[in-house]
Amino acid sequence: MPSRDTSDPPSGRDFRRRRKTIAARGDPSWETGRMTEHTPGSVNSMRTRVAPIFVALSGCDPTGASWLRTLLDLPERGGSFPGRDLPLGGALVEPTAFGEDERGLLPPRELLRWLVRNPDCWKTEPDAAEDSRRRALWEGDPATLGEALTRIDESPKPGRGTWWILEGRTWPDVYLETADLIVVIEGKRTEWPPTTSTTWMPVRHQLLRHIDAAFEANARGKRLAGFFLVEGEASAPDGVPDRWKKAVEECVSDAAIEGSLPHRTGSEREAIREAVLGAATWQALWSAVAPFPPTQ
Repeated sequence: MPSRDTSDPPSGRDFRRRRKTIAARGDPSWETGRMTEHTPGSVNSMRTRVAPIFVALSGCDPTGASWLRTLLDLPERGGSFPGRDLPLGGALVEPTAFGEDERGLLPPRELLRWLVRNPDCWKTEPDAAEDSRRRALWEGDPATLGEALTRIDESPKPGRGTWWILEGRTWPDVYLETADLIVVIEGKRTEWPPTTSTTWMPVRHQLLRHIDAAFEANARGKRLAGFFLVEGEASAPDGVPDRWKKAVEECVSDAAIEGSLPHRTGSEREAIREAVLGAATWQALWSAVAPFPPTQ
C-alpha cells in the first residue's frame, strides 16, 4: 500500500481497505465494520476488540495524529473527562503496542524491596517444600532477606527460579507513547470483575499496576494516563456502564491507592491517581473514529 500523508485524517476508504486485515486478526464480524453480539468463542477482548480496532487505527495512521486526541477525549471519570486537558506532545514516537506486540513493563524495584521486607502483608503463604526460599522470607530469615535485596538491586527482571521477585511484568492491552505522554489501556469485553489483586498482594488494582510500572520506566518525566476500554450495554452502547463507573471509583479510592502502591510516596500516589482517566466504551471509540457506527 503506498504511503500517505498522515497529517490528514484517514478517510472511510482507508478504513475499508483494512477490513481484510481486521477480519484476519480479529472477529470476522468486523469485516462489515460492525460489532455484533458475542457468541461462544468470540468473547476474548484482545481478539474481538483490541486487535481489530488498533489494527485499523495504526494501519491507517501509525503516527496517531488523526485519532489519538479522539481516543483521549473519551474516558469518563466521575462525570468529567480528564483526558481532554492532556497535551498530546505530538505524534507517537513508537509503534502502537498491542496484541502479539504487547509491551511488558517491569515491576518497580522499590515495590519488590517492599514485598520481601513485608511478608506479613503477603496474600499467599509459601509452601516450605515447594518454595523454600520464599518460605524463609516469610519466616523472617535475615540472611535470605539480605540475599533477596541484593538480587533485586542487580536486576528486577522476573524469570525461572527468581524466588526474590514477587511481581512479574505487567502487560497493558495497549501502550502508546508520544514525546510528552505515555498512555496505558486495559481492555475488557465480558471479563468481570476487574483484577484487583496479585498472587502476593491482596490489593493491587490492575490499572494502577500498569500506571505504576509506566511511572517507573518514565525516565524523562512524561505525563502518564491510563484507562479502561469496556463493552457498552445494548441500551446505551456509547455510555460507560454503571458497574464500570463504580470500578473506576474504587480504583482511585484511598484504599485502592494505598493498598496497590505501598512503596510510593504521598506525592507519587497522587500523581498515579491523577493519571487514571476513567473508562470509555469500545462502541464510543469505534463510532468516533470509523465511518460506520457499531451495532450490538
